[in-house]
Amino acid sequence: YTLQRVSDRGTRETPGPSFDFERDANRVIVRATPDQWKNIQEVIESLDRAVENPLVTEIVSLQWSEAKQVREALGIFYGTYAYAATTPAQRSVSIVADPSTGSLVVSAPEGEWESIRSLISKLDREENDASLQLRSFTLEHADARAVARAINEAFAGELTGRNQRGNQASRGREDLDAPPAVLVEANEWVRASAETETNSVVVAANRNRMDKIAEIVTSLDLAGQESQGGVVEVIRIASSSSVVIADELRRTFNPIAKRRNQSLSIQASVASNAIIVSAPLPLMERIEQTVAALESSAPSDGEAVLIIDLDHVSPQDAQRFLNSVGAAGGQDAAGRNFREPLRISPVPGRNAIVVALNPADRDRVTSLLKALDRENADAAAEVRLVQLQRNRADAIANIVRRVLEPADSSVGTPLGKGLAAQLRALRVHQDGGADQDLDLDLTVPIKVQPDTSSNTVVVTSSRSNVEAIESFIELLDRVPVTPSVSVNVMVLDHIDAGAFSALVRDLASQSSQLSRTPVSGVVGLPADPA
Repeated sequence: YTLQRVSDRGTRETPGPSFDFERDANRVIVRATPDQWKNIQEVIESLDRAVENPLVTEIVSLQWSEAKQVREALGIFYGTYAYAATTPAQRSVSIVADPSTGSLVVSAPEGEWESIRSLISKLDREENDASLQLRSFTLEHADARAVARAINEAFAGELTGRNQRGNQASRGREDLDAPPAVLVEANEWVRASAETETNSVVVAANRNRMDKIAEIVTSLDLAGQESQGGVVEVIRIASSSSVVIADELRRTFNPIAKRRNQSLSIQASVASNAIIVSAPLPLMERIEQTVAALESSAPSDGEAVLIIDLDHVSPQDAQRFLNSVGAAGGQDAAGRNFREPLRISPVPGRNAIVVALNPADRDRVTSLLKALDRENADAAAEVRLVQLQRNRADAIANIVRRVLEPADSSVGTPLGKGLAAQLRALRVHQDGGADQDLDLDLTVPIKVQPDTSSNTVVVTSSRSNVEAIESFIELLDRVPVTPSVSVNVMVLDHIDAGAFSALVRDLASQSSQLSRTPVSGVVGLPADPA
């Protein structure tokens, strides 16, 4: 082989040399011209020298891994045609597998044996055992046939998808000399059989698969399934991650199952991208409907999924509300309510919505929908977000609440008497009095809730009340509200609020003028005390 590689192939008039060998006589037969023979003889003399590092042959027994697979793995680094062999000593190694005894016959230079033994010890470990194993699981509560069917369906989908990906990759592969993508090919075959007399499941799988199957069987064998009519289903996930969907399903349905004292298990199969669910039939139907809704709003990379159950409003109303406050995005960063656009879908057969969103928007969306989904909600109620510029949302919300709902201790005080006298028709006057006054009807429920994540105040009430409270909040946000600053709401008995406001502004303007010296114009006090 070496002589053929280094020899000249010749031309049509003068063919190149040809070679053959006699193994028993350890002899090479050469046919060549005299000129060709001179070069060949020099090559033979350089190769036919005394071996400085003789080969050492040993039989290495394997405990866990299959001999054939370990031999294929070693063949990447050692042997005449090894991809990763970089020295003549590594190329001179010979490895033969003996499957009957589970051992390797290795012939290698003495200097290579330390690295060969080290690599074999790493490959021949219990966790690397790729052979099929048998294990029996005795079930106490779940039906063996249902569990066996779920295991077969889950892992059959995994193998089918892997084979399809392998076929697609092999169709475009032209470089046959490329190293293999898999070092040790494991036996991925999985099969579960039900033993009805003992209510057991017998599983054949490799060690890695067996550990995952044991976890699934334990989670499916829940107490109370017999009396609750529990069923086991495998739900395929097509356009999202089974782990993300399973986490959201557990977050949504575990509290429901706990309140009903029902058994529920939701497990994700990452490799097959499926969800294995054990639940009572009515709950299973709701889970399947929720999965369908989650699939329609499949999150992309970096997105999260949020399922929100609604008590007092419909999913359509909740969807319209989120759209009205900027769910579609499209605003600049300063006026945007959400970091990324939201994708919203109602859950079929259930008063809930599914929202695919940026994880940073989860608390904000939850807070907004809680404000909307209040008890005795009016279908005509409006929700508005008031963005604050100078103050914290919780401080402003507390002031508005104290004005709208004065404490018992304020009864008898001037403020309490004034509020009591105006409960039936309280009016908020616009600046300057040019615009129409805003009516505030305190007989209609008003809900004020701060959203600290975006520093906004969520106001829920009738349209006129929302506009009035929004104007009042903007008025409060003109001055800083801190523990060291006192904010008073004064009810006027005789003078008009607009006239009083104009008088105070005029006094502030005059004080600003008086604070300047006539000649130098140096300001002694802030020009705008407000």
